[in-house]
Amino acid sequence: MNPRPKSGGTDRLRGVKATSPRSRVGPKQQQQQQQLQLQQQHKFRGTLESWLIKPRKPPHGAAEVCNVDMADMEDPSRHSTAPQRMDTEADQASDSGEDTQPLTPQSLEVDNAATAAPSALASVSSEVTGRPMEGTEAEGESSRGCAKGKPRVADFFPQSPWKSPEQGSPPPEATWLGTPISQLRRMPECEQPLPRLRDCPGQHTVLIRTDLLQSGKAPVPHPSTFIDVWDDVHVKMPCSKMNLFPVVNEETQELQSRWELIQETLRRKYTSSQDLKNSILKYNAAHAKRWDFTALHSYCTKVLEPDAARHLLDSVLPDMVQLALRVSELCTKPIPLLKQGEGRSITMSQEQVASLLANAFFCTFPRRNSRKSEYGNYPDINFYRLFEGPSLRKIEKLKTLMCYFESITENMPTGLVTFTRKTLDSPPDWNSSEAPLTRLHITCEGTIEDDGSGMLQVDFANQFVGGGVTGSGLVQEEIRFLINPELIVSRLFTEALGPDECLIITERKASGESTSGATLC
Repeated sequence: MNPRPKSGGTDRLRGVKATSPRSRVGPKQQQQQQQLQLQQQHKFRGTLESWLIKPRKPPHGAAEVCNVDMADMEDPSRHSTAPQRMDTEADQASDSGEDTQPLTPQSLEVDNAATAAPSALASVSSEVTGRPMEGTEAEGESSRGCAKGKPRVADFFPQSPWKSPEQGSPPPEATWLGTPISQLRRMPECEQPLPRLRDCPGQHTVLIRTDLLQSGKAPVPHPSTFIDVWDDVHVKMPCSKMNLFPVVNEETQELQSRWELIQETLRRKYTSSQDLKNSILKYNAAHAKRWDFTALHSYCTKVLEPDAARHLLDSVLPDMVQLALRVSELCTKPIPLLKQGEGRSITMSQEQVASLLANAFFCTFPRRNSRKSEYGNYPDINFYRLFEGPSLRKIEKLKTLMCYFESITENMPTGLVTFTRKTLDSPPDWNSSEAPLTRLHITCEGTIEDDGSGMLQVDFANQFVGGGVTGSGLVQEEIRFLINPELIVSRLFTEALGPDECLIITERKASGESTSGATLC
């Protein structure tokens, strides 16, 4: 941009393009410019401008935003042209730090269009968009927000129709819309008794003894001995007798138990991350040339301090091994697959979830390392993708997950987790529905896990639950799964969700009370 020269020694540089020599504009010329502006604005009826919601613009020429001297604002002879206004707004947009910028009416104007007076712009905005311009006071608030680089959420919804029945519209300084968050319902105040937990064949599979539940005590697995099932409707467990691998001798080829090899291999002493890699590849030999453990090596050698790395190898990993190898004692009942179109629930203890996740970490689940297997329509569950590549995201994920494993091996939680797959039988007709929405609080501040504590949390999920949580993904869904790693176990048995399906995950205390919930849809 070409800055305009200083005037009178007191004017500051303006971030606008240089124009033709300036001349004073009389009332008649000003009126003609306003009429030209109105004609150009009429061209855009029925386009994006008629429905696009944008932040309210700050007062034209605000000193804080545009760096315009007050003396410049007081001089009525100075008028900026449309190209100048476009440059100024482009500068403001670039300061927002967004990758993309919203469409503005100025983007569509021709270069020689002049700026109409504020009263003319007000009538144009009302006629084209169907909304009157906001008042000077409201615009002043918006300007102050923009000057700080952090606009209020209300700036994006001029004259918002959302009002709280109890308190009316939010105050001008509010950073939210709708109902005050303090008026929304939370657990345990709004808690309702959960239905009695019982095993119902074909509908609800419960992996623990419900008659022995006691607060503060670990739930007892049910049944008492492992039931080995190897079919297409249940999870194929690593401890199954059918989990075999071929061993080629000089003259013969025979099948041996993979679970025995897993137990023998994992029970070794670990002195480095290379030992862990060798153990995992020993019972996944077919993938030895393809799997990469760069992220795991970097975490152990470059991220952790020597004392922390030694603690991981000497204490945490051996505890995780014991937890993983107890899966045949903890998960004794066959775990059904939550298939598409089938409404079904699974309830298990947090200890059972932890054992399954430990097996996922050591990549022991059979038939789950290729999309070409019968589990091609299921998410990945073995963590081999998390170990590969130099991604810093994966290293941060490993930090979080190792904190989880260290925590549960030191102090195992005693709660329950229920996974329920549901299908919407009769979708609502949104075009004709007149049912009002429930109370809604909209804000751009805070976090779900803190400000939404005690509320049902909904994530518009990837069809494969958890998205890229065991890979490189790190957006809303993956972050939510890392905050509560027990959610990851849903990837073991949940087939890809359809557009009319959701997965509801509820955590219960051993006494049966619900403590938190999440919905993936």
